[in-house]
Amino acid sequence: MQLSQIFTILCVAGSLNPGQVHGHRKRSTRTRYTPAEIQQLLDSHNYYRKKEDASDMEFMLWDDELANMAQDWSDRCVAEHGELENSSRWPFVGQNMFHSNMKNRKLTDSIRVWWEEIEFFNREKNKCEGGICGHYRQMVWSTSKYVGCGVTQCKPSMGGDIVDGDFVVCNYGPMGNTEGILPNKKGDPASQCPRGKSWGRDGLCDDCKGQEGCKCYARCWNCGTLDSNNCECNCAPGWKGSTCQEVCPNDPGCNGMESLCSWGAIKMMCPGHCGICQRSSGAQPTCPTPPVVN
Repeated sequence: MQLSQIFTILCVAGSLNPGQVHGHRKRSTRTRYTPAEIQQLLDSHNYYRKKEDASDMEFMLWDDELANMAQDWSDRCVAEHGELENSSRWPFVGQNMFHSNMKNRKLTDSIRVWWEEIEFFNREKNKCEGGICGHYRQMVWSTSKYVGCGVTQCKPSMGGDIVDGDFVVCNYGPMGNTEGILPNKKGDPASQCPRGKSWGRDGLCDDCKGQEGCKCYARCWNCGTLDSNNCECNCAPGWKGSTCQEVCPNDPGCNGMESLCSWGAIKMMCPGHCGICQRSSGAQPTCPTPPVVN
């Protein structure tokens, strides 16, 4: 299959019932995608996001407001980025666009093509080389948890510069693809989720505690112990952080500063003295490597 045009960005399982999609923020929606097609778009996004082997990758969900914005923009059949009105809950949203005039194209061709831009992404340098990779970066941006898409079959009578074929627009919230920042963190799946608790499904971070298919992916290092009910690590003395891999400093310069711990700067400089973590009083023990959760 040959795809006629691809535009670069500048700047988400379960059984289906009519009108329901797994991971769907329900509002009135104008998108032309059916519930079954929305599920396919979500599944495809999450399939490729899982392939990143990232420790902080969010399980992507559908958002109707992003889809409304995408549909309104797609209906213009104009090859440029933007929105008629940002009615979403994010001040800025990411956007990918795709145009194909090939018949019988697959629903998820746009997502596959965006993913294939990975060949042009130099992760070590965090830049595109030899081709565009902005679609890919936005699609696998770890904190872009929500997506909404629209599609229009463009015709000359619509007055846009795209006069034939399908024009797909997907909006992402929060916006990703920020220059100078890597799209995600490599590591054990869902072990460093953004909210500090490593609940997830299928290796992707999701606040899904108590739901079918939900797991705790937390790994507690340096003799930390896992509170499996809350999916949190209880760190041993001398360590802090969501995975107990950050040193809890025992700085003599913080002695006597406890009364000033209400000050944010003091709390940050003296976490051990301010009760954020437990200071170590001696040599650190040797601890086994925590098991990987599959």
